[in-house]
Amino acid sequence: MAAPKWTSGVMDEATLETTFACLMVVVFLPVIPWRRVAATFFSGPGDRWR
Repeated sequence: MAAPKWTSGVMDEATLETTFACLMVVVFLPVIPWRRVAATFFSGPGDRWR
C-alpha cells in the first residue's frame, strides 16, 4: 500500500505515519533475544494452576 504511493510521490501524512509505525516493528524484531524469550516463556517451569 505504501510503496506505490511513495514511488509516485503522493504519500499523505496518515499513510506516512502508519508506514513508519509498521517499519519500527520490523526493525526491532531482529533485535529481540528470541532464545531467552523462548526459554523464559515456553520451556521454563510454569506456575501451578489453582
